[in-house]
Amino acid sequence: MKDTRAQIDILYDEVREYREIDAFQDMLKSLKPLPNLAPFNAMLVQMQKPGSRWVLSAGQWKDRFGRYPKPGSRPLVIMRPFGPISFVYEYGDTEGREVTDEMIRKHFVEPFRAEQVVDAETLYDFTEKLHREGIRYREEPYGTTMGGQIIRMERIDSKHLVKTTSVANHFVEQHACIVVNSSLKPTEKFITVLHELGHFFCGHLGTFGMKHIPVRDDLTKEIEEFEAETACWICCNRLGIDNPGTVDYLAGYKEEHGQIPPVSIDTILKAAGCIENVIHKDGNIRIGLKVIEKFPKENEKIN
Repeated sequence: MKDTRAQIDILYDEVREYREIDAFQDMLKSLKPLPNLAPFNAMLVQMQKPGSRWVLSAGQWKDRFGRYPKPGSRPLVIMRPFGPISFVYEYGDTEGREVTDEMIRKHFVEPFRAEQVVDAETLYDFTEKLHREGIRYREEPYGTTMGGQIIRMERIDSKHLVKTTSVANHFVEQHACIVVNSSLKPTEKFITVLHELGHFFCGHLGTFGMKHIPVRDDLTKEIEEFEAETACWICCNRLGIDNPGTVDYLAGYKEEHGQIPPVSIDTILKAAGCIENVIHKDGNIRIGLKVIEKFPKENEKIN
């Protein structure tokens, strides 16, 4: 899998047109029609068959829609979690029962979309999941030009209570803290958190000994900001959340530089996938995080 990702970066280094800002944005927009695939796999599908929409395995097409691959149709290759590869088929390469717009919305759109405006409850539910990734969340009354920041936690005793059972309190190590401007609206706070998670999952703060985070803490500020902003934009675009800040950022970068900096596209895609995993999953504790069980004393108050 590492070799595949390396080849992705080599490919985009060789295909010069993708170094242009406009072409780069168009390439990322092509991930939107494939919300059920992780961003990295969505890119693999678009590279093999540009313009693909609604992609599932043969078994999924059969079970969910009563459709089957057309004779002679070529499957598309994607990476499988904890395994080598899987084969999927694009809608146009299948036949069988008619698929209505309502079925498309139910299976491909609604489970992966958010409202244009994130309310306070949605923001709270999302930020509560961060603790299970080893990330604390706080708000501070910053000035109007400061959206937020992510800080590496240096205290070795930093932990957060994530679960209480009848026999134990379960604490998880906290490696970083996202601090967001308290004066922002919930949607703006949500987008700010996505950007800071881009830094975290791109490895800009270090790896913290976890396999899903690469070691990439020696990059320039320019590269780090471009990667984090791009990962954030991918997630917003696929969720249907308007993010004018990234549009302005890329427009300004285009005017000043014309081409994207030497970023790692596969790292950006992987980071976006990790962010989406936090958004969509049920908040299980990240594998690799240290979980501490503290048996409570009688009448002990649990904070």
